[in-house]
Amino acid sequence: MDVSADQYLSVPTHPLILAPHGVFRMAWDIMALVLILEEAVVVPITIGFDLDSPGWMNWVSSFVFLFDICLNFITGYFKDGFQVMRQVPIIKNYARTWLLLDICSTFPWFLIFEGSENASTLRFTKVGKFMRMIKLLRIMKLSALVGAV
Repeated sequence: MDVSADQYLSVPTHPLILAPHGVFRMAWDIMALVLILEEAVVVPITIGFDLDSPGWMNWVSSFVFLFDICLNFITGYFKDGFQVMRQVPIIKNYARTWLLLDICSTFPWFLIFEGSENASTLRFTKVGKFMRMIKLLRIMKLSALVGAV
């Protein structure tokens, strides 16, 4: 990249673009980090002891991480030491990096596999437990979040 391209990419496309190290984004990332750590403890316990996590907890987690996906579409990033604040490159970068993992770990699998007690859905119990474990994939983002904070 030459200097003019770097300067162009560092100018926000619109006022909603968030700086990756801005106060709001840093506070949000710390809150997400706490929620990821909570899930890293709760999900294995609920699966290992065949417990149900409280419904409100599933909903809060799903909504928080759904909002996080939306924020990631408008949050700049760093490339080769330069801050990129243009909408299209932000979307392309997010789609190439964390989007698939975020969608899989945020999807409300609990709605599909919750309360499946009859014989036809009993075989999906193990699949349901596996899908709940997908939430733990968010731990992969911990190193990125801790590095940013």
